[in-house]
Amino acid sequence: MEMTKEWLKKHCKEQNQYGTPALNDKLYLHFKGFHAIENLEEYTGLKALFLEGNAIDSLDGLQGLTNLKCLFIQQNCIPEIEEGVLDTLTELSNFNLSNNNIRKLQNLQNLTCLHTLQLANNFLPNIESISHLRECPSISVLDLSNNKIEGTYEELIELLKAMPNLSVVYLKGNPIVNNIKSYRKNLIASMPKLTYLDDRPVFPNERRCAEAWYAAGGGKEGLEAERMEREKIAEEKKAEDDRQYQFMKKIVDRKPLVYKDGRYVRRDDIDVDGEDISDDEGSDYEEEEEPEELVAARKRLAELQAANRGVEKPVELIQAQ
Repeated sequence: MEMTKEWLKKHCKEQNQYGTPALNDKLYLHFKGFHAIENLEEYTGLKALFLEGNAIDSLDGLQGLTNLKCLFIQQNCIPEIEEGVLDTLTELSNFNLSNNNIRKLQNLQNLTCLHTLQLANNFLPNIESISHLRECPSISVLDLSNNKIEGTYEELIELLKAMPNLSVVYLKGNPIVNNIKSYRKNLIASMPKLTYLDDRPVFPNERRCAEAWYAAGGGKEGLEAERMEREKIAEEKKAEDDRQYQFMKKIVDRKPLVYKDGRYVRRDDIDVDGEDISDDEGSDYEEEEEPEELVAARKRLAELQAANRGVEKPVELIQAQ
């Protein structure tokens, strides 16, 4: 199927979009059977382009989309990123190239706003094939899962550390993961900004344990250091739980306010004879002034409660209840 100007305008009309190409900020062209990207020059206002599930074998044809922020072109037949085809897409932040035929990463250096790069299920064979990532320091989310990547731990860490903003990494499904002993602990300890690795988040306690293990050199010494860190975490949690329990207990044990002599005092500030024994001198604490409406409402409620002792309930109190 060809991506003709006529077809594009007709498609926009069917999607309740604008007939003037430049006014559209998104275009849904997924699962249409296209073999090439064509005739998009007039769609200069596009910010999101959906080309998933076609038979496209080249990224050529995107050069005029200078405002594009999101490009979803997964599940196609793209073998490479040709030189120059993405150089004008300087606003691109989300690029999904999953499920294609990419064997080497290249020509992304001009995508200075690139935040998320998805390359899952391609044919990247080794660390060298993704070494171009060193020229993409803006990337924060990187998905390389289910490729063919092989290499050593040292090569992998050197590459990932060259990406200062990287916080989310997917590497599962690559041979290199199985070849690195204690893979998850090593990566977490080596990458302080990492917040998500493969199938789950990196929580603070996991990071503490991984860093303790790594600092002790791994092995038996590392396991012992990790065990001690876990015990420390448990003790800290217990201390925090106790602190919160005592705090809540104080709140529960506090006596309610009672209206007496034109002001509110707590029940434990009144002696057995009903005299106010609260100490107003020598205290630096100043209670925040309450709104007049709230004070008046409390006063009225106290008066109603006082009038209710031994007599029929006032109508106002019945209605309030």
